[in-house]
Amino acid sequence: LDDVKTGEENECAANQIYLVLKDLVEKSTRLHASAAGGRKTMSIYLTVMMQLLARAEDTLSHVVVWDEFEADRSFLYPPPESLKQNKALPISLAFIPFI
Repeated sequence: LDDVKTGEENECAANQIYLVLKDLVEKSTRLHASAAGGRKTMSIYLTVMMQLLARAEDTLSHVVVWDEFEADRSFLYPPPESLKQNKALPISLAFIPFI
């Protein structure tokens, strides 16, 4: 998919996220899932699928950066040296509990 905007594209994304996670769980791959980036619905689908499929050893998290960098599509972490010298750029990792 180029994007996830229509109902059909959302259904396709949900199905694909489910199938990928199910396959990884069946292979006993430990999951470290991040509900960040992409469309909000994609993060919601990932969170829902983790509720259905994840095991105790798996993790679901969300990475949070400063507001001023959130909309900057060129921002990468760790930042270039020029940004590091000007100020600290904290990020935080929030673990999201699941059943």
